[in-house]
Amino acid sequence: MVEKYLRRDRRWALSLHLNLSEAQIKVWFWSRRFKEETRPKAESTELATERKN
Repeated sequence: MVEKYLRRDRRWALSLHLNLSEAQIKVWFWSRRFKEETRPKAESTELATERKN
């Protein structure tokens, strides 16, 4: 299961690993949540199926 929200320690670890700032990591997750909330369910299901193939 993918976490919806990151704890600060996990965000810090990701920022070090990806060589990005914590703010960039935070914004990426915020954008992803926003897209999931605004995208129709059928469209997101189709995309998930395409990614598996």
